[in-house]
Amino acid sequence: MAPVERDGAWYAGIAQAAGQALVVVDLDGQVVFWNAAAERLHGWSAGEVRSGAYGDTLDALFGPAFTARLPGVFADHGEASDVHLVRHRDGHAQWVSVVATPLRDEGGAIVGVVQAHTDVTDTHRTAELGGIDASHRAAIAAVSRRALDGASFAELMDAAVANIASELGVPLVTLLELDETREHLVLRAGVGWDDGLIGSTTLSTTGARLPGFVIGKDRVVVVEDWRIERRFERPELYADAGIVSSMSTELRGRGATVGVLSAHATEQRPFSVVDADYLHAIGRILGAAIARDAIDQQLGATIQRLQRSEEIRVSFLRATSHELRTPLTVIAGVAETLQHHQDHLEPSQRRELLDRLTTNTDRLQRLIGDLLDVDRLASGLVVARRSAHDLRELVERVVGESEHDTHRITLELEPVTAEVDVPKLERVVANLVANAVRHTPEGTAITVRLGRQGPDAWLRVEDDGPGIDPHHLERIFEPFVQGRDRHHHAQPGTGLGLALAREIVQLHGGDIRADNRPEGGARFEVTLPVDDTSRDAPDTPGR
Repeated sequence: MAPVERDGAWYAGIAQAAGQALVVVDLDGQVVFWNAAAERLHGWSAGEVRSGAYGDTLDALFGPAFTARLPGVFADHGEASDVHLVRHRDGHAQWVSVVATPLRDEGGAIVGVVQAHTDVTDTHRTAELGGIDASHRAAIAAVSRRALDGASFAELMDAAVANIASELGVPLVTLLELDETREHLVLRAGVGWDDGLIGSTTLSTTGARLPGFVIGKDRVVVVEDWRIERRFERPELYADAGIVSSMSTELRGRGATVGVLSAHATEQRPFSVVDADYLHAIGRILGAAIARDAIDQQLGATIQRLQRSEEIRVSFLRATSHELRTPLTVIAGVAETLQHHQDHLEPSQRRELLDRLTTNTDRLQRLIGDLLDVDRLASGLVVARRSAHDLRELVERVVGESEHDTHRITLELEPVTAEVDVPKLERVVANLVANAVRHTPEGTAITVRLGRQGPDAWLRVEDDGPGIDPHHLERIFEPFVQGRDRHHHAQPGTGLGLALAREIVQLHGGDIRADNRPEGGARFEVTLPVDDTSRDAPDTPGR
């Protein structure tokens, strides 16, 4: 075919209409002119179109049939006009009126086509809204009513994707929700997908991928044919499902993108602007629902925290009222006896009363110290002053000084040296042994084991008692939580010992766990890093 002539007068004539989007193609469908208005309308620069960066632009805009019929377009008419649903470079769909006039050579033969392009999206949408959009509006209203009726989020998602599949006549729908990292979208609901994909399949938002492109775009993005799509990589999920055409919109809630909603066809599907408006409206409803669901979850978590705080407050009052009242009552009684009857008491009686006074004063001081220490440790106000120490010697010393005449304690200790804050770790060992004594019947056995595995030292305190109530396993290290059978001991305690142990172990970068042994009884295990020689600067005095 003869090439399009490009003389000065021809260019000058085209330049006079610079306000109109003008496109000139030869009979091979190659673009030879693309003015600034065409760049604004379609999003592609003249350089990109001419260089072939977008491939066959006219085919992409109007489909392969357009260039195939060019030679016969003007056989019977001087010009031709039509309205096409075309795709902007950023993916949104728009209706464009195309008026085509033949470009002839000196002999009158057609050598190309001059096209004037005009955006008629608003006009076309208005015309369509009177008919086929009525069904879409009814479908949108149905989803809105379901959301307002208080349906659960899962029910609303399932209803919405089923609505989209039915209304648009597509076999596949995806509702993807952004995860916390905002680098992946999780398939939360859909139509047409195999069992097991919902809830487990993720798509990346990074790179040249459609889901990531849609995020932040307050409009619908259409891919008319994934087989020739050059802007995005087709996700493997789409390829496996044989998806050819897709229409996607972001889900926005509370001013931010929370997901992506898409309708997919397995055959080439020319989605209309009205279809796009419908999907966009459903997306707005679901975005608001996702935001509402997030708020509901936050409120639920807050309520649980408040309930737990109330439980802790009640437990604190019960425990401390008993633990404070008992020594205070003894101290007051002894003081009154000494004040009014000391002249009539034998020396042995006075010594006994003074011993009771000292014992209960110490008990009161320990309680107050424990309360302060739990708060200071949890607040990060205490540092660990570490030094290398023989853990076997530490455990032997603490157990030897503990009050355990009512129980049989066995030690199985390997030699282990670690960097620890000795006084604080002594409290951990003492608290674990005291806890075992307190919660097991007299005469039962308690075993304390020490060893090393890899970079960690481990300490286990095991007993032959009734074990830990399963309802308390998750909360056993919280302050004021006390398990069943806690009254084996004359002084049942406040439930602060294990809380202190956890805080001190975590201060050392370790971990503490509790479970029930298969053969019966409870097991508490502490792991501490042995090779960690780091020191915490003692900017706050340790206790």
